[in-house]
Amino acid sequence: MRLTRLAQRAGEAVLSLLLISLLIHAALDIAPGDAADTLAGETAGAAQLTALRREMGLDAPFLTRYGHYVGGILLRGDWGTSLVSRQPVAQLLRSRLAATATLAVISMTIATTVGLVVGGMAAHHSHPWFDALVIGITAVALAAPSYWIGLLLLRLFAVRLRWVPVIGRNDLSSLALPVVTLCLPLTATIVRLVRTHVLVELRERYVVTARAKGVSQWRLVARHVLRNSLSPIVMMLALHFGHLLGGVFIVETLFSWPGLGRLIVQGIFDQDHPVVMGAGLLIGALYIACNLIADVAQDRLDPRSAQRAL
Repeated sequence: MRLTRLAQRAGEAVLSLLLISLLIHAALDIAPGDAADTLAGETAGAAQLTALRREMGLDAPFLTRYGHYVGGILLRGDWGTSLVSRQPVAQLLRSRLAATATLAVISMTIATTVGLVVGGMAAHHSHPWFDALVIGITAVALAAPSYWIGLLLLRLFAVRLRWVPVIGRNDLSSLALPVVTLCLPLTATIVRLVRTHVLVELRERYVVTARAKGVSQWRLVARHVLRNSLSPIVMMLALHFGHLLGGVFIVETLFSWPGLGRLIVQGIFDQDHPVVMGAGLLIGALYIACNLIADVAQDRLDPRSAQRAL
């Protein structure tokens, strides 16, 4: 990736983050209620609410509050303080990001490994029944909602068999159900994508030439076909990894996993605007970073993509 294009993408990333922060701030401002309502309770009077909003700075105009928040991040690196827990938002984000990253890295590693192997096998397998079996299983995995898969796994392995903890982050066993819930649809997506691109590559002329020279089918797929199919696969993996790092709201809420997704959900319920703003910006930054990494990897794997972008 050339420096000019890299600088252009960096500028686009900054503008995207500013737009994301503005949209989140506007959505929170439009939503009824605020953190003062949460802290004061239902029995608080109008005078008490007004005083509390003034103390928390919630009575300032929209643009003033937005400018103060963005200026604090850009000039002082201050992500603000939670209006409910009074903890620094940066500290909350660091602790929750580690939990979400653990879940995302393990899920992505397993899904990518299984997806590449099964997708490659389905593309060049000589038995039609195997390909039909793979297509059927992946269709079910993609159609089943994540919350339904998670509830089913909880019912079977946590409640009935009691093999793993029901909720929370206790030890390695508590990773099992969230990882499986995330892996099933992601693995199915990777399998289908790999299968499609491998089938396209198998029709290319170099494959016919390699077969004529006596190259084995497994070596041909593993060393040549998969490599030439990696460009769109890497892009898709990077985007899905950004999604996982951003926090899978349903899975983290269902299993009480202390990650970014659950932090945002709790922040919305508490109407804790600094927490929601900080977590939303971090998710946007992670997603944009994964996009940029995917572009760089795609240029490395397929130099023609960089020439077409210029």
